[in-house]
Amino acid sequence: MTIDHGTDLIAKTALVTGAASGIGAAIVEQLSQRGATVVAVDIQAELLSELAAAHGCHAQVVDVTTEQANRDMIAVAVEAVGGLDLLFLNAGVLGRSRKEQGQPYVVGELALDQYRKVMAVNTDSVIYGTVAAAPHMNAGGGIIVTASAAGLVAWTPTPFYTATKHAVVGWARAVADSLAEQNVTINAICPGGVATALLGLAAEAAKGAPKLLDPAAVAAASIETALGGATGTAVSIVANREPVVQTHSFTPIPDFP
Repeated sequence: MTIDHGTDLIAKTALVTGAASGIGAAIVEQLSQRGATVVAVDIQAELLSELAAAHGCHAQVVDVTTEQANRDMIAVAVEAVGGLDLLFLNAGVLGRSRKEQGQPYVVGELALDQYRKVMAVNTDSVIYGTVAAAPHMNAGGGIIVTASAAGLVAWTPTPFYTATKHAVVGWARAVADSLAEQNVTINAICPGGVATALLGLAAEAAKGAPKLLDPAAVAAASIETALGGATGTAVSIVANREPVVQTHSFTPIPDFP
């Protein structure tokens, strides 16, 4: 996918959560390079400050796991940049660590306090963020929610993560028709393995690992999907596959709904 480094987004405003590293930082970088006015949101204050200094974006240090924090985040952003054209709800956590993923688990012994933490970041923040932002989205705008390939297939090593990402895909598909009434799209991006801090890897790790994506590739796909006009879709991005980006269809159930 080609990244346009021109100024084609110079009149656009955008907000990105989970912006301080990985996919979020790559989205901020590419939007800024294309001329958009960007609000970058993350809980990591130091990394966020560095990002803002590098790209001239607005920065908000926010824990996006509560309804009120999301409403406040959107209010501050709208005060700073006006209505939003693009919204990337990208904050996420993994659940079981990479080390734990290589070990079997007993379902009855899974730590439910961990489930609540994963759900709060991966799913609650997406729902709260969508609801808070919807009244402030400009006509023709686009929302991207970061799910995962684990939102389309079962990734058994980390079931909490899989459950939350399935929920994100379902959310995007379920609210698409309603958002279309205000001429706003919403789509779920579902990347496979990405070389990010979430996996304890730097972006450069993707160069020597054919099954890992560079965050820049996921960012480019996210931006182009947000601008593309489709809605209610789940778009997977998988390294070493041709095409890397695919839109998924879902089998309908006769007589439902």
